[in-house]
Amino acid sequence: MNPLSFSTKFILKTDKEDIDGLAPIYLRIIANRQIAELSIKRKIPLVKWDAQSAKPKGNPALTSYMTTILNDIDAIHTELVKDKKEISAKVIKDIYTGKDSSVIYLLSYMNQHIQEITQLTNEYAPSTIQKYNIVYNHLQEFVTKCRRLEDIPLRKIDIQFINELDFYLKTVKKHQLNTATKILSILKVIINKALSNKLILHSPFKGFKLKYDTNRREYLTNEELQSLITTKLHNDGLEKVRQIFLFGVYSGLRFSDILELTPNNIVIDLNRRKWISYYIGKTKQQHRIPLLKPAEKIINKYKEHQEKTGKLLPVFSNQKTNAYLKAIAELCGIEKRLTFHCSRHTLATTILLGNNMSKEVVQAFLAHQSVTTTEIYAKITQDFLWEATKDINKKLANNV
Repeated sequence: MNPLSFSTKFILKTDKEDIDGLAPIYLRIIANRQIAELSIKRKIPLVKWDAQSAKPKGNPALTSYMTTILNDIDAIHTELVKDKKEISAKVIKDIYTGKDSSVIYLLSYMNQHIQEITQLTNEYAPSTIQKYNIVYNHLQEFVTKCRRLEDIPLRKIDIQFINELDFYLKTVKKHQLNTATKILSILKVIINKALSNKLILHSPFKGFKLKYDTNRREYLTNEELQSLITTKLHNDGLEKVRQIFLFGVYSGLRFSDILELTPNNIVIDLNRRKWISYYIGKTKQQHRIPLLKPAEKIINKYKEHQEKTGKLLPVFSNQKTNAYLKAIAELCGIEKRLTFHCSRHTLATTILLGNNMSKEVVQAFLAHQSVTTTEIYAKITQDFLWEATKDINKKLANNV
């Protein structure tokens, strides 16, 4: 096998000219004295083809597209040489067109990964599986619409693909920086798995920095919070979502944790103090926070729902909730984007810090995870946490 016996050339199939005078362009691949031809799915008039240079005349867009194909074919050949694999015109064509069974594709590989982690219920929370599925849908849409492919080989994922996906998420999908970065970070998990399994040789994320906006913490001011509480909503679905959001404001719980709450998560200790006791979805660690009066009022509104369903609150799907929150913000004249990150930040900033609660109390309430936070937890007893929030609980008694 001589790896140097390799060449490519574009040809115009004049014998396949259609009734409009257009002929298809093919790429002829010659490797080790074998020939294979593949259609590039483009046609041009015969008079627009330069047979000597094997290029179209006056069509830079088509010329650029053909150059991209040549680069891909050259990359396949180079990789086969490097891996000391069989080289033939047919093998190169099959890899390019996706007919090679040894080629691993991004979407099918990620779907397989999702199926695997779905079965690992002790390691992956349902909310994590949901995030992977959301990222899968974004990738599928991007590959289909922007690359015009049903799937894309892992080996074709390069830094250009990452940059284009990043741009697509921020412009077409209108995601903020942090959301786009979280989507890319999940893709990076999949890429790193493929890398460790030696399915690809290099990470396309090399040279690409995942950026987060750590300064942006959207929260509602007191005025915005009062507008949210008092604005009349003439729709039962909107009202339920408002109440769930407010429950998030007065508890600091993540959406995924609120979703799992049952009446059993409300406990009363020997001193008749009411708490929300639950397992944090992200870490599976048990956590307990004081049940503030506004949150208790919201719970009491849904006694019938609790008896029928066994769930503490009537929570819609994440997608439906986000759609309703957008509508609620508009009706309340709030220009900020309402999310459950926003509700947590509102508790921390407006409710707790705004009422002179210490940073330690805020961190204990929100169950932040870090070495520093762990050291702070050691200083916070349940008695201290209850006493620290007792005065604020009285102030909030008339809210909601």
